[in-house]
Amino acid sequence: MNLVQLKTGRKFFKLFLILALSSFSVLAYSQHQQVHLSGNNVTLKSAFKQIEQQTKMFVDYNIQEVNDSKVIKNLPKDNNVKSVMEQLLQGTECSATFNNNHIIIAKEKVQPSKAKVAKGVVKDASGETIIGVNILEKGTTNGTITDIDGNFTLPISGKSKLVVSYIGYVSQEVDPRKDGPLTIVLQEDSKTLDEVVVVGYGVAKKSDFTGSLTTVNSDKILDSHKQSAAAALQGTIAGVDIVKNGNNPGSGFNIMVRGQNTISNSGTGNANSINTPLYVIDGMMMDNMNDIAPDDIERIDVLKDASSTAIYGSRGANGVVIVTTKKGSAIKEKSNVEYNGFVSFSTATHLPDMLNASEFADYKVERYMGSNWKNYTYNGQRASYQNALTTQAYNNYTAGKEVDWVDALLKTAVSQNHSLRVYGSGTGLVYSFGVGYTDESGVTGTDNYKRYNFSTSVDKDLSKVLKAGISIYTAYTKTITSPETVRQAYRLNPLTDMYNEDGSLRTFPDDGLTNVSNPLVEKKNDMTETLGLHAFGNVYLQFKPLGWLTMKTQFSPDAYFSRYGMYYGAQSKNGKGNSANATAKTVSTNSLKYTWTNTVNADKSFGDHSLGLMVGSEWVKSKNDNISTDVKNFATDLYKWYNLAAAANKSLADVVGSSYAQEQWFSFFSRANYTYKGKYLLTATGRYDGSSRLAAGHRWKFFPSAAIGWRITEENFMKKYNWIDNLKLRVSYGISGNNNNVNPYQTQSNIINYSYNFGSAQTASIIKNLANANLSWETTKEWNFGLDYSFIKGRINGTIDYYRRRTDNILMNRVLSEMTGYASVMDNVGVVDNKGIELGLNLVPIKMKNFSWNLNMNFTSNHNEIVELSGGAERDEANEWFVGQSVGAVWNYQKVGYWNKGDEGYERALSLGLAPGSIKVYENDGYSGNWTTTTADKVFLGSRYPKWTGGVTSTFNYKNWSLAVNVYTRQGQWNYSQFHWTTARDDNSLFNHLNLKYWSESNAADNDIEWCRPGLSNPGEITALLWQKTSFVKIGYITLGYDAPSGFIKKIGLSKLHAYASCQNPFVFTNYKGLDPEAASNGTDTMYFMTRSMEIGLNLTF
Repeated sequence: MNLVQLKTGRKFFKLFLILALSSFSVLAYSQHQQVHLSGNNVTLKSAFKQIEQQTKMFVDYNIQEVNDSKVIKNLPKDNNVKSVMEQLLQGTECSATFNNNHIIIAKEKVQPSKAKVAKGVVKDASGETIIGVNILEKGTTNGTITDIDGNFTLPISGKSKLVVSYIGYVSQEVDPRKDGPLTIVLQEDSKTLDEVVVVGYGVAKKSDFTGSLTTVNSDKILDSHKQSAAAALQGTIAGVDIVKNGNNPGSGFNIMVRGQNTISNSGTGNANSINTPLYVIDGMMMDNMNDIAPDDIERIDVLKDASSTAIYGSRGANGVVIVTTKKGSAIKEKSNVEYNGFVSFSTATHLPDMLNASEFADYKVERYMGSNWKNYTYNGQRASYQNALTTQAYNNYTAGKEVDWVDALLKTAVSQNHSLRVYGSGTGLVYSFGVGYTDESGVTGTDNYKRYNFSTSVDKDLSKVLKAGISIYTAYTKTITSPETVRQAYRLNPLTDMYNEDGSLRTFPDDGLTNVSNPLVEKKNDMTETLGLHAFGNVYLQFKPLGWLTMKTQFSPDAYFSRYGMYYGAQSKNGKGNSANATAKTVSTNSLKYTWTNTVNADKSFGDHSLGLMVGSEWVKSKNDNISTDVKNFATDLYKWYNLAAAANKSLADVVGSSYAQEQWFSFFSRANYTYKGKYLLTATGRYDGSSRLAAGHRWKFFPSAAIGWRITEENFMKKYNWIDNLKLRVSYGISGNNNNVNPYQTQSNIINYSYNFGSAQTASIIKNLANANLSWETTKEWNFGLDYSFIKGRINGTIDYYRRRTDNILMNRVLSEMTGYASVMDNVGVVDNKGIELGLNLVPIKMKNFSWNLNMNFTSNHNEIVELSGGAERDEANEWFVGQSVGAVWNYQKVGYWNKGDEGYERALSLGLAPGSIKVYENDGYSGNWTTTTADKVFLGSRYPKWTGGVTSTFNYKNWSLAVNVYTRQGQWNYSQFHWTTARDDNSLFNHLNLKYWSESNAADNDIEWCRPGLSNPGEITALLWQKTSFVKIGYITLGYDAPSGFIKKIGLSKLHAYASCQNPFVFTNYKGLDPEAASNGTDTMYFMTRSMEIGLNLTF
């Protein structure tokens, strides 16, 4: 039993009622407003709709009491609304009453026998009264609805029960036979709500949406207890691959939606940073969402297919992440105070197994033998600890002295996060003010990230048709790192000395190394500090002259200022103990962007037809400038980067750099939505983009899209399958664009000064780059086929999507003949295909009175393939691009074993300098004859992108307790292991090494050898070992929570009290032996430890 509310949701319904109470004259005026009904075959529903539009009143009724599909034979003549309603309701046994701004239709009451009067009030779970709740005497048509205060009075027969129902809440049966008034509390039923999703420049009903979109609400974000929004999303959205930039405090994330679209060479580095999505935060387009505190986010909507993203034109090809921050609530005319906070204790986890003192000594003997494998002697001496170790190492070994450098560096890090928000509403006013503080400490004791957030938003109804609002969001961040510290700890072997004889820390613990410093000294003498101030917001004016027409203009400024400071002193790795090498550097960056957006929205219903139309324009202007200064030779380390004038070497010609860039965009866009009978859906969008980045004559491009949907469950033949709640088919096609690979002046030639010697030093001006006057847009065309489903009252629900996208006219460097004087030019060349499947599944396997179990699962498989390269080439070996292979293809030598005496081709291997224990790689022509390893022997090992990704979140609820476990995985990807490059490559005999199973004569026949023989001058193709499989399964978090009983929290003046303990990143399962399989390709100069954290937190609402 449902109550039809023919306007917007209950929030606006309640707000307008409150406003109406301010004047009784409104009620008198409302009843006497003139109404004119028109049309052919007009139904009651259509007549009510016309009355709403003409009077600005709400018509409320029970669809089981009023047959609103009845066709009116004779339309009432023009008259006041009260008279018209009386004529419409003739013969229906219903009557209309006017209550403030509402017309309430109800059955004329029939007094039952043995009458008793049931009285009471209906509230929601928070204690707020609910207006318009349907109260029905069970088994009869006798009923009523609650008034503005949530109260009701209904005469009933003595033994009857009441059925209480309202849209969006679980229906209840209530026994009214007890004395005194009833207090009925309705529980919200999320499965019956027609959820609204945020799309480009507006919102849409999820049931009517025809594109591919995933929504993550604030509850799920907060339940993760992460310190960044991207971290909260990791492993929770099908089709969205989120990878950490690193483990340092404040490190961001790279997000990739539906695979890699662009051909770009990331070398051996992180391959997920190439095509990042567009971020739209409260209507403002941005490059990331790193500055937004998770506590400030109301919801995140990720648009994935081209039909959804084409409305953003040239910036939507890589997906769109729409972030909506928290605002005030228009439902409750009061203020609320919300606090979220936690303290965490972090320790390093998944530490690589390095050699201890005795293992290092044995390794050095093996290395000695490997260096002299022909006779195992060096200068006539056989291998032993004494001649294999340095004097310092040998003395420490015999004395039993050992240093665990990693353990000496590590500490327990204490971090904290706090946020406070005040929000609410008054008469025609909605407001929110928030502050936040994040302090994330690293486990080395130096690295740290602090973020201070401030947000405010105010929305005000200036009149019945005019509304204005402003929102401001500010983030101040401070990030401190010591880049080389962790690498130094892993390079130092355990037979070195931490202290000098006087007890002070040694700067260089190994007598034989002046380029590996003591990490305890390094972390104080090699530091960077980045300060950032990001302020953005918007101000808007909205005009709604008619109920179906809305016009809005919004201006959004975005300013970012940063100052990067770097200093390494004499007592650091790079300082090498010499003050002349002490170096300081600063970089100051200023960025300013303005966006002006204008939209007109029209939404109209005509019987079974619903039509929506949006048109708009957008202007964006941005400018960036920075200046850098680099000086060296400081007499003291006290100044760091704060007093550059104190440096002895500060010649301006060598140390100062600057840059400036400005660009503009202008766009026109439109979207049309059509729905027939709520089951046949059509959406079309178009955007006409212009960008100053591209060449004249090629700056404008049109990006269209179209999508259709069929809500199968709305068909009559589906009504008998009452266990099927929802089935919706979706098909879409769209074109979106990209020009991120082009800098603002790429289409122009730049002139620079160049110094050369011609007898004496000379300076000349040269053209730095070759202009391309034909440079145009990169475009992505995509088909998407989707199915939304829900069964057994929502206990099984989810989505299935299959997509095919092609990106052509890819912006990349085209190789030129050297005779031109240039190596390459930016051009539109290359084609890439992506296709894949995305599965989202939500289950409620158990749902009992005091216990429930919820499962949220997702799976994604994406196949990426290069279709065309520059100039029609089939392969580009220099960049490792090949037609028919993935953009991230790993083309390399394949290890098949290690050379041993007696192997086929062994004598040829010896002649090529490959000793026993060196790497044996696959040879295309076999090992007979005079074989030689060339690039023709390389094979495709795999891809830097995973074959599939997935995630599972399992939540158990028992009474007031909850237990949640999150798991996510990336499977089938390869990475160039920078950690192995540093700790196993054998390039320095004094470095410590990973504790691997190295080849030796004693284990030569084993099949599980992990690394080649130590000490060989020619180990073979070492990259065959450095490319590693880095699949992993990570437990994201395990969280135990408790909600205090409502009776208790009301006594202490609260409306919510939630306490929890959470273990973040407790376990990782992987065969990778480096620091972190997720960040294996990151450079070792910035590598950091994975951490496991224990959090204790509290959420309060007053």
